[in-house]
Amino acid sequence: MNKVSFNFKAEELEHIGEFVRTSFINDQQDFVDFSPRYDNTFLDDFDQKMRMLKECTSPVILTKKLAKTTTSLYNTLDNVADFLGDLGRYIEMAGSIIPLSIKDLDIPVLRKKCRNRDAEGVVKGLNTVKQLITPHLSALENEGFTSEKQTQIDTFISDINSDNKQQNELLNQRSYLVDSNITLLNDFWKMVQDLLKSGKVIYKKNPVKKKEYTKSDILKRLRHTESE
Repeated sequence: MNKVSFNFKAEELEHIGEFVRTSFINDQQDFVDFSPRYDNTFLDDFDQKMRMLKECTSPVILTKKLAKTTTSLYNTLDNVADFLGDLGRYIEMAGSIIPLSIKDLDIPVLRKKCRNRDAEGVVKGLNTVKQLITPHLSALENEGFTSEKQTQIDTFISDINSDNKQQNELLNQRSYLVDSNITLLNDFWKMVQDLLKSGKVIYKKNPVKKKEYTKSDILKRLRHTESE
């Protein structure tokens, strides 16, 4: 089975390509002076491969569906964290009337799992919470934890399972697209590498420009931008 010839995520290749393309367009005359191979024919070929790359790594419909599903899942997890905070307070208010504490329900741990986007862990924890509080609903209701709030747990579990399943299916589809287009990915990376190698030679006496054609610097800048 063929493998990609680069050691970073396939989705990052597109962004690296865009970054290098911008530098190359600004510096194209320097490249042409270095070698005639970097004329507009080279740029046209580069652009064509990049368009094809985007179609296989970031198909519009698939990307939109994935973004929508991920947003829905994360919103639900945030709502679960808020819900658990409320539940913890109701348990505190009930005091010795019920033999449960926040730690018994692992509420702090479960809220952390919500923040870490651990969908499976949250569902498992919610099932445990539901099982433990069910015998004490009347006491909790006296403190304000209504039956509607109890029903919310089932809704959360259903919504998380549904969105998590769809998210995994969409991610698998995207992985399949990448796996089935490895030759294209490697061909495009070969062109990017060509520009990086020549760029470092052309600007060997210009450290600032040389960084624009150094893979490690490009990745560092790319990942820093994404984390902001």
